[in-house]
Amino acid sequence: MMNRSQADAIAVLVAALRPGWDVRGIMTALGELRDRDPYDVAQAALNAAAIPTNRTPAVIALPGPHWAHTVVAAVPPPYVPRRGPRADPGLVTELAGQARTAIRAAREATG
Repeated sequence: MMNRSQADAIAVLVAALRPGWDVRGIMTALGELRDRDPYDVAQAALNAAAIPTNRTPAVIALPGPHWAHTVVAAVPPPYVPRRGPRADPGLVTELAGQARTAIRAAREATG
């Protein structure tokens, strides 16, 4: 299950790698994936961003080839994902802070 901080970090990373996709649009797509494993969501979001024909981040939440190489897609059910090494808390905090700032700015810009 993906939490808000994880979604924020994924959105900031994807927006940084795919100019033209804003954090707000990415967060909307990620909001539809709250029940998914954050490792799979991050992989699928990065894969979707790397496909130039994907015009908007809405595609992240849709089925497609960007999900093909995720752990859940490769392992038959039942499956309980094994957690890898923990992320650097400082980096996660920094990325989450950048995401919150970007989201706040987007909200203020739209009134």
